[in-house]
Amino acid sequence: MRSSGSSRRERQLIAAAMLFGAVFALSFVAFVHGQTDGLPPLDQDLELDEFLDSEIGDTTTISTLSTAATSAAAGAVVPSSSEAKPAEKTDAPADEGKSDKTPALVKHFENGGPVMWPLLISLLIALGFATERGIVFWRGSINVREFMTKIDELIGKGKTDAAVELCEKTRGPISAVIKAGLLRWDKGRKQVEKAIETAGSGAMSKMERGLPVLASVANIAPLMGFLGTVTGMIKSFGVIAQAGLSNPGLVAKGISEALITTASGLIIAIPALAAYNYFTSVVAKSALRMEESTSQLLDHLK
Repeated sequence: MRSSGSSRRERQLIAAAMLFGAVFALSFVAFVHGQTDGLPPLDQDLELDEFLDSEIGDTTTISTLSTAATSAAAGAVVPSSSEAKPAEKTDAPADEGKSDKTPALVKHFENGGPVMWPLLISLLIALGFATERGIVFWRGSINVREFMTKIDELIGKGKTDAAVELCEKTRGPISAVIKAGLLRWDKGRKQVEKAIETAGSGAMSKMERGLPVLASVANIAPLMGFLGTVTGMIKSFGVIAQAGLSNPGLVAKGISEALITTASGLIIAIPALAAYNYFTSVVAKSALRMEESTSQLLDHLK
């Protein structure tokens, strides 16, 4: 039974490795297809935009001066440019309200680039396994001292069948191990010890199920965050190589992608590692209580 438990753990590790290999391949493909996104226009287009902006500004200034001269000759009062600007900005708050409707979390996800998708998948996997393990351990938690006191009383009265029924009504790995020993109670100490050992290895395998996945998420999520850092810096340097420093906004976009992915990887990895350590400690405590309970049960046999 020990070999079957170890083979089961090996299969879980292999499945986790294959899963995160697929996630990594998905992130790589998304990065390759997203390299052309967010690139700046050519230098000629930038120069043309700057030229048009300067020409429009000059034309506006000339038209303002000519209007002022004409109005002065006619004796009219010309409103200054500072008085005319508020009328032009009447629709600005409505536009800003429309653009701010997107939640900040969604904006960060979009600005993080393609690596955010495998990070999101890792987050969902970690949440799923952590929630499932938490429910299992919560449902299997019992008062071991009270349970073993009732078992001792029933065995002392010779009511082995009633002790087995109590184990069936009680959830958790300890009751399952005690039940396995009680079912072989009439076949001698060696048979009871073998039954307890077999049931104990099975219970330990069930309690450790899913923990390798949490450990894998805690180890791989920061690496995927660092991968996003590399892709963001590649985009930033690609912008600098194509357009120079004439458009710092696009350069900052790549740096923002690098920082967002790094922070996201750490945000996912830290809770996953904490959950893994906590569940590992729960398994260790359960194993210790299991040994104490089985030794207490075997004391009734001579």
